Amino acid sequence: MKRFFNISKLCMIAIMCVLFLGVGMNVKAAAPGQVTGLKQQKYGYNAVEITWGVPSGNVKEYRVEYCEDGKFNPATTKIGTTQSAGCQIDKLASGKSYYIRVAATDTEGNIGSYSPSVEVVTCPSGGPTNFKQTKADSKSATFTWKKVPGANMYIIDYKKGNGKVKSKILGDVNSYKFSGSSNAKYIVNIYAVRKSKTGFRAENPSYLAGSVATLPTKITKVKMVTSGEEGNPNAGSVYFSWNANAVAAGYEYIIYGNNNKKMFSKTVNPSSTKLVKIANKKLKNNQFMKIKVRGYIYVNGKKKPGAWSDDYYFAKFPKGKLDKDASKGIKVSWSKITGAKDYTVYISTNRDRGYKKAVTTKKNNCLIKKCNGSKIVSGRTYYIKVVANKKVKGKTYKSDDTWYLSGRIYTTYR
Repeated sequence: MKRFFNISKLCMIAIMCVLFLGVGMNVKAAAPGQVTGLKQQKYGYNAVEITWGVPSGNVKEYRVEYCEDGKFNPATTKIGTTQSAGCQIDKLASGKSYYIRVAATDTEGNIGSYSPSVEVVTCPSGGPTNFKQTKADSKSATFTWKKVPGANMYIIDYKKGNGKVKSKILGDVNSYKFSGSSNAKYIVNIYAVRKSKTGFRAENPSYLAGSVATLPTKITKVKMVTSGEEGNPNAGSVYFSWNANAVAAGYEYIIYGNNNKKMFSKTVNPSSTKLVKIANKKLKNNQFMKIKVRGYIYVNGKKKPGAWSDDYYFAKFPKGKLDKDASKGIKVSWSKITGAKDYTVYISTNRDRGYKKAVTTKKNNCLIKKCNGSKIVSGRTYYIKVVANKKVKGKTYKSDDTWYLSGRIYTTYR
């Protein structure tokens, strides 16, 4: 029994060696492992750069295949080889998607498993064009642009005034609406992008620049500065000022007569707000008028106005004269101003300052016997201002007070 066992054991070993040697002579070397980590690193108008991880096994080179539809049909698939774990693919179309897969090969021509295909993208050939602001209201502004062939995404860089630059990522659209700030102006740059499913972005460095604005807010502090021209208080002109608006491209004003009927309107540019001259033969010397002002911007080439200012009532300096008889005082008379509630008369011995109220009256004349508490003195020059007053909803508006009547007073003996 023991001998039989030993012989049997030796026979088994011999048979196993024969089988092992026979099998070994027919086994081929294992192919390289599957390529992983395929991704796009760089882009150009007509090229992409890709890299991948080195797989296990004996790798001689890599087989790189790419096509446009992701199906890798032999008739539409292009093939190249490289010995590096990355390459650049040239002669591509701009603004396009391509699908790439990579497999490793060994020295005996064995091909490993292909990597999962990855979408890569080239840069669109240009930036957007034809910027237009199409809408605006008190707190929003909408603008559009012409799409770029091959772009499926747009990036907007924008800032308000001198503020920080912010970015907004948009899809395959050609319009955007800002919302939030009132009376705001935005500087906008729009970039065209081709984005892959992996999130890689091929951004064209060229951009479309533009500016948009929300509607101007209500104009404030409308004020008459003076009327007439040098040496002629009754000349047909009035000068106004109001607070400048940060976004207004210009201003529109309307002048109404005392009967509240429109007399005329006009537009002026933003630099005029410190002193706006209104010269028109329709301006009246003998009545209160009113003005209202609003700013406007341009939306798609058309004026888009903001809110009107409050009504501001004004009148020119009334025509007047002095009766210079110091024995009785100074008799002042003036033309009536239609719409005036009453008149306040001021007097001074200095042309430029020191005016004190002498009287308020509903008449269009008065007698002034004192100046600042002192009697009128013969041989002295006095300066008189007549101001018409109009009251509207509890607020008093005044006629021009920059002009004066003056005369050297004498005692007349009769």
